[in-house]
Amino acid sequence: MNKTPDTTFSGEKSPAEQAMFGEDPNMSHYEMPNLSACLYDYTNKEQDMIYRCFRTGNFDSIRTLPDTLKSQKLIERIKEKITENIKESSHPPERDHKGRIIKLSGGGLFHEFEWMPDSFLNFLENERKEKAESDEVVKKIHPKPFIATHDPITTKYENPFNSGKKETVYPVFKEADDPYEASQDEFYKAKWIKENKILHGEFKPSSQDKSLTQINRSQLPDIVIFLKEIIRIDWAEINFIIGTNPEEFIEIKFEKSPDGELGLKSYMNNLIHNHETISNFNLKKVMKYWGHTDSKYIYFMLMPPWVKGRIYEPLAGPLVKDKHHSRTDTDLSETEEKEKKDVEKGYKLYSSEIEI
Repeated sequence: MNKTPDTTFSGEKSPAEQAMFGEDPNMSHYEMPNLSACLYDYTNKEQDMIYRCFRTGNFDSIRTLPDTLKSQKLIERIKEKITENIKESSHPPERDHKGRIIKLSGGGLFHEFEWMPDSFLNFLENERKEKAESDEVVKKIHPKPFIATHDPITTKYENPFNSGKKETVYPVFKEADDPYEASQDEFYKAKWIKENKILHGEFKPSSQDKSLTQINRSQLPDIVIFLKEIIRIDWAEINFIIGTNPEEFIEIKFEKSPDGELGLKSYMNNLIHNHETISNFNLKKVMKYWGHTDSKYIYFMLMPPWVKGRIYEPLAGPLVKDKHHSRTDTDLSETEEKEKKDVEKGYKLYSSEIEI
């Protein structure tokens, strides 16, 4: 049977081996510490402790650090501190007070501390002293204590008809109202008048009806005036006329210029869709008469949201007279006298001719 090879150390060991493996020459292989056991558990322990000492909210403080900082110096100081704590815990310090330790019947110990007077007890003691002093003053006046009668006599300033009640009502307040209750009565009276004005409860608009927020027919003049002001500011160098026809469509007519046709189309498209206020009007373009041109003018037509379901028959020519059409025989380019007559017929016109 083969023998296991001898793993014990022979000969003298170096100082490094003695520090690592000990001084015992007869050591088996399973007793030998490996490299990981000889290394430090945490090599950055000193750095982290110094970092914690300079941070708030930590139990480590700067005063626990040694005066001279060297490698492994801080770890040695920690070990010394642990050893000191163990020694101090084994020999508890002498107490200044001499309290008795009573062993309880159920087990455990309890200190019997010195009794200290309470502030509330001091207050009661002061009341007892004041009561005793007042009793001595009463005895000096008369030896017998004063006892009030159960049926007191009504004095001349008290109400003789109010003997059964606890409160005393003075005659001076008998015929007058309480000034504090008068203000309260006024409050209830105003509240009652306000509630009587409401005949059928509080006003609650229908959840499905949005007539207060939607654009309606009554706002058409305001829409036309707003469009007129915006266009007048942006196109001050071109004369234009804006108005509404009997079908409630908005018609705009610009004077033709060499460089204004393409610019007007782009401007009107951008105005309808991208302007912050005009986009809320929900105006739609009438494509048949959008950017229509003739020899002198460029025409644009807008449709309000409440006429989207109507069938609009195209005219023979936009804003041109047509004797056979049911439309009012009116042209936007006529004089002011003709405009007044058209207004009487129901044709609303908002012109803005700017002299260049």
